[in-house]
Amino acid sequence: MQLSTLDWLLVAAMLLISLVIGIWSSRSAGQSSEEFFLSGRNMPWWLLGISMVATTFSADTPNLVTDIVRNNGVAGNWAWWAFLLTGMLTVFVYAKLWRRSEVVTDLEFYELRYSGKEAAFLRGFRAIYLGIFFNIMIMATVCLAAIKIGSTLLGLDGWVTLSLVAAVTMAYSSLGGLKGVLFTDFFQFGIAMVGSIWATIVVVNLPGIHGLEALLSYPDIQNKLSILPDFNDWDALVALFIMPIAVQWWSVWYPGAEPGGGGYVAQRMLSAKDEKNAIGATLLFNATHYALRPWPWILIALSSLLIYPMIVQPGARTIALHEDATALLANVGSEQEMALSETVALYREKAVTAGNTERAAEYDRLGALITKHPESMEIKSLAYLQTQFKEKDPQHTFRDPLATEAIVYLHLANPNIEINKLGQDLAYPTMLRFLPQGLLGLILASLIAAVMSTISTHLNWGSSYIVNDFYLRFLKPKAGQKELVNVGRISTVGLMVFAALLALLLSNALQAFNILLQIGAGTGLLFILRWFWYRINAWSEITAMAVSFVIALVLQLVLPNYFDIHISSTNQLLIGVGITTVAWISVTLLTQPSSDDVLDKFYKLIRPAGPGWKPVKARLSAEGYQSAAPGSLSMGVLAAAIGCVAIYAALFSAGYVIYGEGLRALGMGIVSLLAIAWIMYNWKKF
Repeated sequence: MQLSTLDWLLVAAMLLISLVIGIWSSRSAGQSSEEFFLSGRNMPWWLLGISMVATTFSADTPNLVTDIVRNNGVAGNWAWWAFLLTGMLTVFVYAKLWRRSEVVTDLEFYELRYSGKEAAFLRGFRAIYLGIFFNIMIMATVCLAAIKIGSTLLGLDGWVTLSLVAAVTMAYSSLGGLKGVLFTDFFQFGIAMVGSIWATIVVVNLPGIHGLEALLSYPDIQNKLSILPDFNDWDALVALFIMPIAVQWWSVWYPGAEPGGGGYVAQRMLSAKDEKNAIGATLLFNATHYALRPWPWILIALSSLLIYPMIVQPGARTIALHEDATALLANVGSEQEMALSETVALYREKAVTAGNTERAAEYDRLGALITKHPESMEIKSLAYLQTQFKEKDPQHTFRDPLATEAIVYLHLANPNIEINKLGQDLAYPTMLRFLPQGLLGLILASLIAAVMSTISTHLNWGSSYIVNDFYLRFLKPKAGQKELVNVGRISTVGLMVFAALLALLLSNALQAFNILLQIGAGTGLLFILRWFWYRINAWSEITAMAVSFVIALVLQLVLPNYFDIHISSTNQLLIGVGITTVAWISVTLLTQPSSDDVLDKFYKLIRPAGPGWKPVKARLSAEGYQSAAPGSLSMGVLAAAIGCVAIYAALFSAGYVIYGEGLRALGMGIVSLLAIAWIMYNWKKF
């Protein structure tokens, strides 16, 4: 891509302003670790809410949504839309509980809620497990998106892109602490949203698409539009909708959508002025994250299916090819094409043996194309990719010729990108090549801002675990505030370096998303109940963490690689949730609850509602203790349900407006407004 002077000025201005904010925030951030990690617990709801949205609006998020839409249509987004249920429980049930706890990090909760050496072990281990392992994995997916943006739009090597982004992000994150992160998030979110919407308008009106109405009329697009999956296709219904809504949201721990709150969401709630601001911040986050933001990405993903289709059609359409695609494929000859034909025939035999006639017919179609159009760019690209995948990684997913076929056009448009970085998520940054100069600079600035806003939050959050829950708690309990801030800044740099290195090994965002879901499978219910059932103890959490991790390793690595046993993602989730849940509940019932002193102190501080603390309440009452009213748990759950109705209805309404279905849009809009009115009327009761 050729960037104009204006393009580069816009990108440079965004980077400079972010640095200035970090420098401006550095004076107060350096005063103490609480200032560095919680901004003095004095932040307003609107700033915290926008910061949460900005953090989840990373450059890998539109890539992930594009990957989902191209494979499973709009309905595939229920894989993450379902997390709204736990998000609304956080708003109306858990936000005030977290704010009452007055902890510095959510891991400090462990020694507030549990007793014994096992509680200390759990806190220290999860500081490393989450603060380093999980945190680096999340940041690596963000860095991966940065690599793909730099490769497709600027032609930069991955390490060059990461060096540029990491340098600026580390600078303002390590200088300004959470306050610097919050204000840069606010600034960067504005740029990111303007860029996303503007890019969508331009892409939808490209010559090959001809506007929104034309886009939605193409047969290849119409079967991807439904917001709900086909209820007549049981397999798709279970995988895309029933599992996320019925099981995934409450059973899986995932950063940013933790059941019961946690992670950087808890960090924002803990830094709020008071309980009201904590509730308002999480409500703003959920409304914006789920109802408003996805549609620009969805429209670009749908548009990409016309420009870069997933089924090879030699000579059927003109696409923008990279100038050296022809040179790269010039040496692909009959030997590679013959090998491709043999592979297709082999997979056809497997499909026939398995009784999958539809799959066999697809291999027949592909085999006929190879025979009929051996000299076409599409077939040469397919043969080249198949050869490369077999040479570089015999176990790679793309060894199936049909899976390889699905990325042929993306390869033709990006022939020089690393083979292991080719995937459906590449379609989003590739579509941005069609943007005119001037606008391209704004889009690049918005994407860089999205990368930086997410990474900066994860750097500060992960560093808070390392400093408060490991270094201060176990290594140097008497460390001074200046020393703690310095350790925080050093750990910020270290986390960034390791995340960048891991990003160079990943291939697509959906791959990491699925791995993290599986590792957290079965732990979510524990995080929901630990506030409301006194029996849960540290051994419960240790069991859930260990069992879910081992099951994930067995299902994701051991069975497919050593025993050639492949289990669907749906069944993997069910297996992980079932075994992990049974394991931790059994341990809970077989072990003793935490000590009376710890339970009494926790109950007095948090005032949890519901029947799960009845023995503790009875003991305290007998001692003459009278607590303030804890609030109604049932009212909080009802409010969460009404909040889900409000946001899902708004999501549907926005979609129906885009689809030109006025009556449905109006109906969903009325439902959303009525739900919002109920919430506002009953606000004081929460």
